[in-house]
Amino acid sequence: MWCWEHGDPNPEFFTQDRLERKQIIERKRHSIYENVTGVIAISDFIRREIDCPEAKVIHNGCDHIESRPMSYNRNTQLVRVGTLVRLGAGEAVYKGRPLLVQLYNNLLSRDLPIELHVMGRGSEQDRKIFESMGVKVHLNASDQERLEYLENLDVFVSTSLWEGFNLPLIEAQASGTVGLAFDVGAHPEVTPLVVRNQDDMMSLIEHYCRNQDVLQEHSGLCHRWVLKKFRWESAAKSSLELFMESR
Repeated sequence: MWCWEHGDPNPEFFTQDRLERKQIIERKRHSIYENVTGVIAISDFIRREIDCPEAKVIHNGCDHIESRPMSYNRNTQLVRVGTLVRLGAGEAVYKGRPLLVQLYNNLLSRDLPIELHVMGRGSEQDRKIFESMGVKVHLNASDQERLEYLENLDVFVSTSLWEGFNLPLIEAQASGTVGLAFDVGAHPEVTPLVVRNQDDMMSLIEHYCRNQDVLQEHSGLCHRWVLKKFRWESAAKSSLELFMESR
């Protein structure tokens, strides 16, 4: 029997519950990991986070996305920036919602040819918060609407402060959309464009707005990077090999 680990749902750098989370990791090690054939982690970050160096890392794939040609013609001169995130208050802290609001307000205060979007599971109150800022909101979308949304963005931003993988970021890049994220969690494993802080993210978006050749170049970079690295066939093959070895 194998155990798939997605990790503790709380960021490692939030210190208020550090002891409790350490206790959870210890309980898992003795009550779960010692009683299974092996542990599969979805990223190197998770392997470290669960303190299980013997875990096997198998990344998700992204080639279920039907990618657009890299020579696509833009329908607007506006640079479409957006994110896909759970909007509920319970996850707002580690998903970086306050940082997202601050980033969007700062971008809207500049004289930029920009259009801001947010998609996610949430309430009408969540919609009102973003619409009052001038952000286009896509609430509780279908799977097809979600894929079309990611494809129609020019820049996908993640202000999340903890991610075990971040599949929407991968899917956006597979769609030909630039993917920007903070240099935390598994982000360095899943996008070539990580930034140190909000100022760096905003500066890069401003540069895209003023130089769309760079936007196109980075779009191609992200697209090639994720399609080469994240293949479902490779994930399935690695999983099968592990199961066969354990028999």
